[in-house]
Amino acid sequence: MRGAQDTAANAVKAARALGKRVVLQRGWADLQLTDDAGDCIAIGEVNQQALFRRVAAIVHHGGAGTTTTAAAAGTPQIVLPHMYDQYYWGNQIERLNVGRSAKSVTTETLDETLQLSE
Repeated sequence: MRGAQDTAANAVKAARALGKRVVLQRGWADLQLTDDAGDCIAIGEVNQQALFRRVAAIVHHGGAGTTTTAAAAGTPQIVLPHMYDQYYWGNQIERLNVGRSAKSVTTETLDETLQLSE
């Protein structure tokens, strides 16, 4: 995916601006952290059902499985769709008010999403 690394860097920047930590799942795009600061970690494969219950928000591509797992965890989500049904799932999470669909993660979007769980 073109721009995936920039998208990850923007998400880290937005989280840091809000004083949040980041768990970055490398995924098939092999995302990497831009630095080795202690407020972020990069991981490989993980049990998303277990992880998603323990985080403040989830940023993802909007696939059906990830969207459903995030919703089942009750964790607010930001969908960054880029093809096919991902736009549909982004619209659904907005319609249900369990997250936001966006082109990128900004401090404002992340802050708004985090407030959904309050």
